[in-house]
Amino acid sequence: MHDEFSPFPESLGAYCTREFPFRDHVQRTVRAVVGDPEQTLCTLKKVPRAKAEISCTLLDEGFQSVYRRFVKDVVRKELGEEYVLFERNPNLRVQPVSGGAPTAPHLDADHMHSPCEINYWVPLTLATGTNTIWTESWPEQGDFHSVECDYGQVFRFYGNQCLHFSVCNAEPTSRVSFDFRVVRLSDFARSRIPLAGERKGCKWVLYGYYSVMGPDGEVPRESFANIAASAPHPARFQVPALERPRGEQRRSRSASEEHLQRCIQQFGSARAARAGCCRCGWIANRAKIRESLVCSLGPRVVPWIAEQPDSKKPWGLGCIVCAAVAEAGLPGARHTSYADFEFGTTPGLMLQPLVRHGNNGKWDSTSVDDNGKWAGARGARQDMVRWRTHAEAVQAINRGDVPWELVVQRIDLAAAQGC
Repeated sequence: MHDEFSPFPESLGAYCTREFPFRDHVQRTVRAVVGDPEQTLCTLKKVPRAKAEISCTLLDEGFQSVYRRFVKDVVRKELGEEYVLFERNPNLRVQPVSGGAPTAPHLDADHMHSPCEINYWVPLTLATGTNTIWTESWPEQGDFHSVECDYGQVFRFYGNQCLHFSVCNAEPTSRVSFDFRVVRLSDFARSRIPLAGERKGCKWVLYGYYSVMGPDGEVPRESFANIAASAPHPARFQVPALERPRGEQRRSRSASEEHLQRCIQQFGSARAARAGCCRCGWIANRAKIRESLVCSLGPRVVPWIAEQPDSKKPWGLGCIVCAAVAEAGLPGARHTSYADFEFGTTPGLMLQPLVRHGNNGKWDSTSVDDNGKWAGARGARQDMVRWRTHAEAVQAINRGDVPWELVVQRIDLAAAQGC
């Protein structure tokens, strides 16, 4: 996929809320639905039972008029495109106070979306900490971070190939947002998006799921063929240099038991600590995870996951296979969070990204139960998109491109680690 299409770097932009008053439209509907004229979007304590009715706000004439002007005047300009395909009806998201995570880590590609799609996420309230979305900055990078923004800002990211999710909201405020997908006209020819009626059973179709926006407004279907024929050659984004500090020496990190006791005191219980701290989740599930996350290296089947081997560096999880390939300096080797043992920035241990990284099964949103215990990669609902970085690293080792002594050293060090 990376050879045929360059992914889009994430970015955070701003727009005028007086010109595009999205929140006013949604808030009026929420107040009418819940029957409270003082209800605000940031104080929702549960998802209203009539969420479907609230979602219809995104279909009414007032909101749609603002939304289409936003695509025409903001999105086209931000992408530097004369014409764009855009999702006709955006998606409303509500994350109430003390609400569960609406979505597990996923790629839009899991649901057969075109790899040419770009995601736009628009918060209507303050989005911070645990009431916002989390994503990685680049496909297979594993450097998950929360998207910190507020009403009047719009976040662009490549959700088709970058894992994204939300966690349980522990903030004192709720989050309401909407999102939509866009495809540049210059990418249409390779997007594999059919016109409505051309491919039976396909949901993501032009003049069905998508419409087309140009400088003069929406483009009718009868005019599209001439516009598509004159589309420019697609632009290519360069992979941004990822500035990752290395070699920083810090005091030795605390032992596992000391860390666990500190987190129990901070979170109030061992269960809450497992849910809120990645390292505590690893401590509780280490044996089961190492049994499941394995790969074949030569004649041996070994766990590829391990903790940061340098006790002077911050704690993190990583991949001994990718680390060995990166250390060997092979052409194309990437310094990802997995290769540098820096995975572990999320509240709680997110297992789906690890299972995906090692191509160890199918993604499953129920892998971790309510007590923060892992049941293994079972009960899968859908095949995962295969992770190329790890697979190519395994192939490089099995071809002999990496000194076997280096690999064995990392395997033995991981086996000797405590949790």
